[in-house]
Amino acid sequence: MAYKLLQLPIHSLSLEVVFKKYRTLLRENNWIMKSSAVKQKELLKAFNSKFPKGFLEKFTSDLKGIGTNNWLQNAVTNYNRQGIHPFRHLLLIYFFEQDIDSFLDIKEDEGPFGKGPWPCLNVAASHYKEHVITEVSVTKREKTNVIIGKFKCSCGFEYTRTGPQKDESEKWVRSRITAYGEVWEAKFNELLNLNMHSKDIALALGISESTVRNKISVKNKSPQRTEEYRNKLLEWVENNPNGSRKQFQAEFKKVFTYLYKNDSKWLDTYLPSKRDDMSRKMDERIEEYRALLTKEIEDNPNITRTELWKKFPRACKCLYENDSEWFEANMPIPVKYVQNVQPVDWKARDEEYYKKIQQIYPDLFKLEKSVRITRKLFSKHLEIEDLSNNRNIDKLPKTKALLSKITETVQEFRIRRCCIVIDKMLEKNGIVYFEKVREACAIESKNFKKIKPYLEEYILEKTTRKES
Repeated sequence: MAYKLLQLPIHSLSLEVVFKKYRTLLRENNWIMKSSAVKQKELLKAFNSKFPKGFLEKFTSDLKGIGTNNWLQNAVTNYNRQGIHPFRHLLLIYFFEQDIDSFLDIKEDEGPFGKGPWPCLNVAASHYKEHVITEVSVTKREKTNVIIGKFKCSCGFEYTRTGPQKDESEKWVRSRITAYGEVWEAKFNELLNLNMHSKDIALALGISESTVRNKISVKNKSPQRTEEYRNKLLEWVENNPNGSRKQFQAEFKKVFTYLYKNDSKWLDTYLPSKRDDMSRKMDERIEEYRALLTKEIEDNPNITRTELWKKFPRACKCLYENDSEWFEANMPIPVKYVQNVQPVDWKARDEEYYKKIQQIYPDLFKLEKSVRITRKLFSKHLEIEDLSNNRNIDKLPKTKALLSKITETVQEFRIRRCCIVIDKMLEKNGIVYFEKVREACAIESKNFKKIKPYLEEYILEKTTRKES
């Protein structure tokens, strides 16, 4: 690589260009965060593990930790901060599994979604697929760390796309639409007035048929419909006093969507979101939950504490954590469950398991596909849990001794499988080809080398016995 580097014209590569190529490689390997900062700890660990122990120290390029004197950190974050020896650049290029030729072909980093402008994907707009979006808002999902780009056009159409972008063709793909805009809505109304089928509208506007039906449902707003849906929600709340907004949405998606779009203030009043519910003052919540549990206990005097927890989990949790004195004084007395357990005759059970194992053991060798003889295998075939765990095995001494004698290690199982193939080869041709044995048994070369001496001994014994 050093030789190839010296053949290049001296001004063909600037430090800025090299830095941007590094950024491209870092992004491809997921070492850049949402804030465009480099994951220094992960990068340092991966870099050190790439080279043999003592190699970096020998060439005075060791990396002991993250800091301003760390040449790797300087190379990938601020190339102007400190001069970096060309040899160290070669180490970094090698770390990325590149050579000089492939490194020169790498494009400079243009961000997680490439260089703008980006296309508007509003099918209803006259500028559909034209590059008119000049800015992208980049966020990140907390749980999955997936980068999300939000693209907003002047026509009001907004869509998102996951990143980072790996191919130029991905710019024509959208993950979901977050806003339709006036132009799109006007086109939707136009198609709706033509009495087109929802499936045809979905195809024309590039959305799902269910989305079309939901939008039609929301569009058909009327006082009668609003009153009908309000009554349905109030009835559900009465039957499910501790039900959540999410549960109602799952059961009555059409009703929820209509109220959310057309009557959101009323919806928030009678069925607040969990976030709104949690933001209320603690005193108000405690008072409400006290009344709820008191009424339930009065209506059902025989109700147990467990049943109350199942029916009103949020109320019980809140009072248990924030009003424990009232909770313990007013909740039903816990009922202790006493299990009537019969003493186990382990000696009789040991004898029973011993006989069952002896009976089934020969049949395991007759299975069409060879299986390794293990405690778990006996447990599965005999449906005896005690054979697969260590909890009670010491109480079964006779069974334990038998299992220790007849179960196989991984190596013993490999040898047995190979011996079956060897027997077939000797019977058919009288010659054994070890490579064919290995392939037939699907054993890695390094593991086959370990058992090969045992197989050679088996073949010798087999042929000697046959000759005699």
